[in-house]
Amino acid sequence: MRKAIVPIAFIAILAILGGYLITNAYRKNRKPEQTEAPQTEEIVSLDDLQATDTVVLLKKDPAEMKLQVRHLGGMDDYELTYDGTVPFLNKYGNSITAAEIANGEVLDVVYSKHSGKINSVRISGQTWTMTNMTDYEIDSNRKIMTIMGETYQFGADMMAYSEDEPVRLMDITNIDTLTIKGYNRKVCSVIVEKGHGYLRIQNDAYFVGGWIEVGQKIIRPITEEMLLPVPEGRYKVRVTNRGYAGEDNVVIERDKETKLDLSKIEVEEVAIGHVQFELSPEFAQLYIDGEITDYEDRVPLEYGTHKIKVTAAGYESVETNIKIGNDYANVEIALDPLPEGEEEETSEGTTNPTGPQTTEEQPAAEQAPAESTTTEIPTISENKKIYVQSPEGVEVYLDGNYIGVAPISTNKVTGAHTITLSKTGFITKSYTIYVENDNNDVTLSFSELLSE
Repeated sequence: MRKAIVPIAFIAILAILGGYLITNAYRKNRKPEQTEAPQTEEIVSLDDLQATDTVVLLKKDPAEMKLQVRHLGGMDDYELTYDGTVPFLNKYGNSITAAEIANGEVLDVVYSKHSGKINSVRISGQTWTMTNMTDYEIDSNRKIMTIMGETYQFGADMMAYSEDEPVRLMDITNIDTLTIKGYNRKVCSVIVEKGHGYLRIQNDAYFVGGWIEVGQKIIRPITEEMLLPVPEGRYKVRVTNRGYAGEDNVVIERDKETKLDLSKIEVEEVAIGHVQFELSPEFAQLYIDGEITDYEDRVPLEYGTHKIKVTAAGYESVETNIKIGNDYANVEIALDPLPEGEEEETSEGTTNPTGPQTTEEQPAAEQAPAESTTTEIPTISENKKIYVQSPEGVEVYLDGNYIGVAPISTNKVTGAHTITLSKTGFITKSYTIYVENDNNDVTLSFSELLSE
């Protein structure tokens, strides 16, 4: 019995000892319990969640309810979203739809910084808008836009749109009608309200050297193979030369060519008007259609448009167009003296504010609208050239006048010009360029024309 108790006691001791060793090892190897830090809820104010910004609308996506915008005065572009509950307001606070807001519009937006969701949109009342603008000039080199004689700046962030699609500034010609939006003296965006198409003159041999009038928009001497950029719309076209005239009606569509075959229009003899010119000073010289003219007696002129230039030493020259439509007419032009120390300049498209004048005895000749109102005098250089390098094989027109097939060059003429590229089977394209008055050649290359 005693012999049996000893082994059992020994086994029990071993079991207790093993349990102790195992428990001790577990305690040594066990990681201390991690105590989680108490959660604290971050409190964010409403001001931190919302942002207010003045932006230019780059693009809208009504299907996805998204607006792509650019911060006014910078190149920071970002995307905002909206839903059916977001109010869209015009500048007067009246409700409008998102579809009524055009790309290029300047907007005041309130939105969530966190989600980019819009809370409200309003057409900004802090900016200015000019609509139906035709009196402007864009100088891309100096980043200057002249609007009705006033100068405004623009930067790389300025956007241009035509038919709600972005375009380059050089795609806009000076015959397009624009909506212009800006802030202070800076232009933010331009939107083409009415674009331009083209009038191609065919079978023009008899009328070369005469005049073409497209409504009241364009009055130009006729040159061979003309391709005139013309604002879109309906026009009566009149051509005159050597005592004969013809008329036809045309429709100009945006970015499309309209052909006018001068051999198919009815031509009739032109009546003659007798014009009395009264010029001040009395020793001023008169040029009519480029030829010096004695104006002591009445000057016989064909009905239609004539280019008039009056010059005198010590006076500002005047260059304008007059339209003859009466048997007898009087034209009075007074030149302004030059300021001391200034050289004589030609003020194209301007006349003395009081001229041409009418008298009780005879009606005045009608002053036709000048094609350009710029006061900068174009300079023609025979030593320096404008080169059009590409695309090769396209017909090149400078201000509607054919100069050849690219690559081609022509004498350098300073100022703003329209370069038109045309090729059978491709869409005709025009670009506006500004040629500086420097001693350098101008080399131009353009994108390939798109197929019709």
